[in-house]
Amino acid sequence: MLKDENEEYVALLEFFKIILLPFPELGFDGEKIKAVAKSWVFDYDRCGLYPDVTDALENWKSGGYKLGVISDTWPSLTNIFRHYNIYGYFDVFVKSCDYGVFKPHETMYLSALGPIGAKGEESVFVDDCIECLEGAEKFGINPLQIARSNNNWSAQFNKSRVEKYPKFENLKEIGEYISQNTN
Repeated sequence: MLKDENEEYVALLEFFKIILLPFPELGFDGEKIKAVAKSWVFDYDRCGLYPDVTDALENWKSGGYKLGVISDTWPSLTNIFRHYNIYGYFDVFVKSCDYGVFKPHETMYLSALGPIGAKGEESVFVDDCIECLEGAEKFGINPLQIARSNNNWSAQFNKSRVEKYPKFENLKEIGEYISQNTN
């Protein structure tokens, strides 16, 4: 488990040394590897938000929904969310680096439900990974698949899987679906 960004930096520094130094033809020396690790951890602009994220979070939060994040991620995600001014929308923030397990491990889902007093059947879990959606379903959480057409990783990762969950292109569609199915 990694406690903070400094531990993340040290871990990534060692990782990049292991995978890059054996290949001198790539031109990575110790200083370049440090720069890559530093950028990975401390450059919060390395990630971005889809255009619909802030509006969706604002609508859901003002609509009285409790919101949470369940993510297989590094400690720096917290500051990335703060950098984009979305951290405050969430009532619970479950990161794999804090628990030492990844989705679909039960700890990830139960750690999100418990603090906000939510029941699985009252909750929705949105992800692009079928295996993670299946994990949520095991705890009675309603799985919704986001499959943005411009996300090639998600499309490639899930291409051989059977579609069995409601599937959406964007967060606006998910919001409309939730509104129609909770009234």
